[in-house]
Amino acid sequence: MLTDPARRTTRTPRRYLLSGLVRCAVCGKAMYSGTDSRRRRYACRATQGFAGCGRVSITAPQLETAISTAVLVRLDSPDLAAILAGKPAEADTTVTALHETIAADLARLEELAATWGEGDLTLAEWKAAKSRIDTRLATTRRQLAAARGTGTCYP
Repeated sequence: MLTDPARRTTRTPRRYLLSGLVRCAVCGKAMYSGTDSRRRRYACRATQGFAGCGRVSITAPQLETAISTAVLVRLDSPDLAAILAGKPAEADTTVTALHETIAADLARLEELAATWGEGDLTLAEWKAAKSRIDTRLATTRRQLAAARGTGTCYP
């Protein structure tokens, strides 16, 4: 059973930095790396087996250098460090307000749990209050993700 070829999950490793990541600006299809008579390029292929338009290509070293530099600059920015630490940028009042709203709602959830634990709320009351706070938290986290321009909802 362990040697069954159907279980094989390994793939051929990528040979080039941006393989599978670069998209054509015209048609949006994946661009593939290959060499022409002189140098390696990323190209949108329109030949059989490829769904591209065949109208765009760029030299690979030039593109890889530009992308690598942009990524390293972003990774070294104070803004990214603040986001990863869960701290908003000081100048962004919208993000700051959303962080404060999330913190307040998380504190309300803790207070709600303590109140229910002491027997001051029925289970139905606890569920109703928790549902409202959870809905508000989800909405605020979506707003925070949109304000940050990221796909992640959590601070």
